[in-house]
Amino acid sequence: NSAFSLVGGFAIFSIVGNIAYNINAAGGSTTVAEQARAGTGLAFIAIAQGMTTFGDGTNVMSVLFFMVLLTLGLDSTFAWVETFMASIEDYLE
Repeated sequence: NSAFSLVGGFAIFSIVGNIAYNINAAGGSTTVAEQARAGTGLAFIAIAQGMTTFGDGTNVMSVLFFMVLLTLGLDSTFAWVETFMASIEDYLE
């Protein structure tokens, strides 16, 4: 879990750095800190921008990314429900 978070952080901020670089190369003026102000939605902004760099594999990578998000969400839901059910079972015993 920690390794996934670490790799994800490197991926997101690499893409955000690329976005800032492209804005500055086009004559704008921005920093990575300014581009990273989106909060929890940053992953969706950065990955959507990063998906455009995959060329012919854009659609495949997009589907894979959102399938990973779906399975992570389902896994978190199962863990929450299991914790809730265990606390109910402990209370009833």
